[in-house]
Amino acid sequence: MTTATAVALLRWPDEAERRAELQRLGIPRLLMVAADTSPPTDVSTDEDWVRVPADDADIRARVALLADTATARPSIDEFGVLSVGTSWVALSHIDEAIMRSLLDSFRTTVGRDDVRAAAWPEGSRNGRVLDTHMHRLRNRIAPLGLTIHTVRRRGFVLDFTPADAEDTDTN
Repeated sequence: MTTATAVALLRWPDEAERRAELQRLGIPRLLMVAADTSPPTDVSTDEDWVRVPADDADIRARVALLADTATARPSIDEFGVLSVGTSWVALSHIDEAIMRSLLDSFRTTVGRDDVRAAAWPEGSRNGRVLDTHMHRLRNRIAPLGLTIHTVRRRGFVLDFTPADAEDTDTN
């Protein structure tokens, strides 16, 4: 049994403040952009936009795609609980800060310095402390199907592989 994911429809730019709140809550958004308005330039992976008036079939297709994408996208609630679908783990404050920085750029590289600044905004810790936290965090999130990859001398990438996806690599 699958659970449908709610997708919020927002008038752009009238509901810009609501957009920020829904993004913080991890709710996917479809922005309905008025014909005389420019679309936002900072569209994240859990949102899309369409110029209105738009065909109902186009809107339904975009909503369905956002809902499908959202079911595989991890999120962190206001209590520091990381969840993917119905699976979850509670995170420490530092692990939560690290994960939030990685989730903000889901499946793209986040620089080591950016991750370190997110975890320790009052001042940087040495690289070994970050490496230790990353090692522990990798083990903690693995049961959710999440993986943190190291991009050598650059940073980290958070990725998701559903548990039901078969690994066909024989190497």
